[in-house]
Parts: sequence; C-alpha cells; structure tokens
Amino acid sequence: NGMGWWEQAGVPAGEGAPSLIVFTGEFDGYPQPGVFNISLFNAPYAHVMARGTRMYSGPEISGVKMRATDQGESAGVVISNASLFMENVDIDVGGPNAMIMTGYGDENRGFMRVDQSAFRRGGGLVIEMTDGVMGNISLSSLSFYDTSHGIRALGAQDGSGELVGVFSDELYMMNVGIPFLVSNDYCPKSHKGCTKPSKGVQVTMLSFDRISGTQTSGNAGTFNCIDSKPCQISLSNVDIRPTGPNVENSFHCKNAVGWTDETVSPASCLKKPGYAEFSAQL
Repeated sequence: NGMGWWEQAGVPAGEGAPSLIVFTGEFDGYPQPGVFNISLFNAPYAHVMARGTRMYSGPEISGVKMRATDQGESAGVVISNASLFMENVDIDVGGPNAMIMTGYGDENRGFMRVDQSAFRRGGGLVIEMTDGVMGNISLSSLSFYDTSHGIRALGAQDGSGELVGVFSDELYMMNVGIPFLVSNDYCPKSHKGCTKPSKGVQVTMLSFDRISGTQTSGNAGTFNCIDSKPCQISLSNVDIRPTGPNVENSFHCKNAVGWTDETVSPASCLKKPGYAEFSAQL
C-alpha cells in the first residue's frame, strides 16, 4: 500500500492505494502471475489492480473474496492493458465489481475469460475501450445481485479502436438496475470532455445468450451507438423481468443492429442489419 506502488499503477494522487498491484510481463511466454484463495477487505481504490505493457499477458485470479464494507467507490478488480482469467471470485464493493480497460494503441487478440463468479452491490462488470483492438472475451456462469448494472461494454466516442467478440452465456441477474448497457457514445471521465463524437469505437459481435433475472429501473437493456458506427449485437434465450407490477420492462436502442428471436423477453428493439450497417463496419 505504499505511495510509490500506486503512483506507478497510474492511480491519481489522493484516491488511496490498491490492496494488490500486479505488473504483467511484456513478452509472450513469460510465467503469468496468479492471485489465489485469499480475502481482501476495504481497499480505498481497488482490491486488485493489474497493469500490463502489452495485451498478451495478464493475471489469473481464482478463489478470491473481496469486500468493501464502507462501499464508497472502491472497485474490485481493475485490469488495464492486460489479459485476464478469473473464476470463482466473489466481489462485494461500491464501485465497479470488475473493470477491464484498454486503449492507447494496445492490441489484444488473445483470450479473456471470466466465469463462475458473483458480483454484489457494485457497478457490475465494465469493459471500457478507447483505442487499439480488444476482443475474444468470454463471460459465463456469472451472478449479479443488487448491482447498478450487469454487463457494460463502453467505447469512447472520441476513440478509434475496435471492440470485437464479447460472448456472454448463462448470466443470472437479481435486482439489477440495468442488465445490459452497450454504447460507443461514451465519454470516459479521464477524457474530461470528448470532442469527436463522430469518431467512435467500433463495437461488433457482442453476444448475450441464456440470460435471466430481474431489473429495477424499468430498463431491461440499453444499446446506444453513434450514427456512423452502429453496434452489432445478438440476443437469444433472454428472460428479464421487472421486480414489481409497477416497474416498466423494455429494451432501448439507438443505432443498434443484430439478431434476435422469440426467446427474448421483453421484445428486442434491435434492427435487422442491412447493407448500410455492414458497410459502415468495413
């Protein structure tokens, strides 16, 4: 928790130190760090932070419990410019339960996997993309309890990267504010105002399959993308219900195209992709 450690990790001064910082290797083939079977409590910023110099290496996190009894904005796992394998993790915090970030020219054509884990009370799982390429992310057998969001896939509106291939399967959400949020019309706090909203990260091949649970906001999911780069999404076997009879239940779409069928409830708002949408993605 020394000041020098979290300054190296890029945390702004005054926000507090992470419990554990992992610096990953620069080259393929190096042994990767692991965090196994430990409990972490009340870190003021992040319980586990991993930063890499390239996107081909990253930590394995398994059997870890994280708690922030004071909640606040404490995050669970923050992965920056590194790949990730995480399973059997239980995270109860006030900020994002898990956050995967990349940008600034980095490229990840490797594989990220998060499965058999539970997220409680915080902000759910966030994937934030600025520049470069990130893809091949597998999310399976995850449970969300009383979180503000379930899955958030966010591309910076002034970015120029590509987020391609997020595969979500067998997710359970109980009393979640907004189960899905996909947007490339997003301005990260660190950008302090975005100036090129027509630029945008390209978001393609996002798949949500076998998703069930309840939402509290009236919003089963939001897919909000810019005109020049519509998002490409598929939904199947989705059953999201309101928490009570007076809570609305619908999807909200803007410039979002994709595939869906009668197994989706409430009814999807995705447009069937046409030539114009595919041309914009080439």
